[in-house]
Amino acid sequence: MTIQFNVRLFLRTGVINRLLIFSDVTIVLFWSDKKLEKELRNIGCNVILKKDVSNSSLVVKISRSIKNILHSKKNIDHSAFKIEKENVFLMNLKTPKENFRSKFYKSTIKILASFPLIEFLLDQLIRIFVRKNNAYKKIENLLRTKRCTHMISATPFLIQEELFLVAAKLNDIHTISSVLSFDNIVSRNAFAINFDNYFVWNKYNKDEIIDLYDIESSKIDIIGPLQFDFYYDSNYLIPEKEWRDKLSIPYNRKIILFAGGYINVVPNEQDWLEMIDSCITNGEIRDKPIILFRIHPVDPIDRWRKILDKAKNIIFMKPWSVDTTKKGHTNIQLNDIVNLCSTLNYSDIHINASSTMTVDGAIYDKPQIGPAFDDIGNQKFDKNNKALYKRNHFQPITDSGGLTLATSKKELVESINDALDRPDRLSKQRKRLVKEICHFRDGKSADRFIKKIKSITF
Repeated sequence: MTIQFNVRLFLRTGVINRLLIFSDVTIVLFWSDKKLEKELRNIGCNVILKKDVSNSSLVVKISRSIKNILHSKKNIDHSAFKIEKENVFLMNLKTPKENFRSKFYKSTIKILASFPLIEFLLDQLIRIFVRKNNAYKKIENLLRTKRCTHMISATPFLIQEELFLVAAKLNDIHTISSVLSFDNIVSRNAFAINFDNYFVWNKYNKDEIIDLYDIESSKIDIIGPLQFDFYYDSNYLIPEKEWRDKLSIPYNRKIILFAGGYINVVPNEQDWLEMIDSCITNGEIRDKPIILFRIHPVDPIDRWRKILDKAKNIIFMKPWSVDTTKKGHTNIQLNDIVNLCSTLNYSDIHINASSTMTVDGAIYDKPQIGPAFDDIGNQKFDKNNKALYKRNHFQPITDSGGLTLATSKKELVESINDALDRPDRLSKQRKRLVKEICHFRDGKSADRFIKKIKSITF
């Protein structure tokens, strides 16, 4: 488990407990969390703590760099990379000055990536050289000691998992990728290896795997999103009064859930939050709703402080109740999931910028609004904000009609007022949105996951 969302995906859904019924389970944990380690061991898992990835093989690093370039070039949704890169430039963020060695490495990688059959040659070189790497040798010995027969990864685009996945491939261990999020295939770096099986959310993901990695269709199964199973179970809702009291939300005010994104994707969304707060105060947004601002789990708080300090209608909400020194490494608890489910259910309308949260909210049939503009100063983020909703992986959401796009302040205010007045207006379209992205609407993705794993392992 490399990041916090793996905890929700595999542990909190009960998948690990169900795997333990018919198999031994070893968890590789990439950060130190004593409580999480203890919990995993108490339910019967072996736990391997692996925090240091600095000793990765040079050949593997070079291979990953080259494959990322090739992945970006042939990626059917390369705009996902382009938008973030442009935004960093537009924000004038200072990057560490590159020395000659770094520049030489990048130039060499670009040249090598242009060679014919380079991916095939790299795979052959890895087979020869990686076995000499000490970090790799330890992993290979670990897999043999644990008698590993199958390896499951939800985040094969992360460098931390590289040597484990390579070791599995070179030792004929059956590999399975259960894709964490519907956008990961095209918005993240290349997967470390070609897997024996893929579990994906929807038909679009299946086509992406086939196009990008030349994988046989029979190796790809559509199972839906595991982490959304909670949304179909009313046991993960607390009474509205209890939820409002917990967050100090007045009983007589409707709620706008503003789900923040990551700064590199939407650098100016703090302006929207300030705009909505101001429009509530001056009456442009009617009936004085309250804004519940849920910050992104890994987004820096600094860009929001100025707005939050002077806001008159905003309640700040952290995504998880447990904080860690490093964002992204949180032991997500069931009470965190209950809080998320209740928040999605009891909020009246949801606002976010081309986020997966659009799908979360649509499952609860709440009006979804996507701001797509920058009208401050020279409007430098306006083009990219609009482009977010045209990315190939997000296009089915936009096309569903279940998301209202606001391309100006006027449209944003009108969309909010309309959604508050007529919350059911796009209900049919929101159901279509969920069907397109999640494929299933039954809360049984974990059941399909276990069924597929059993069919593979037995």
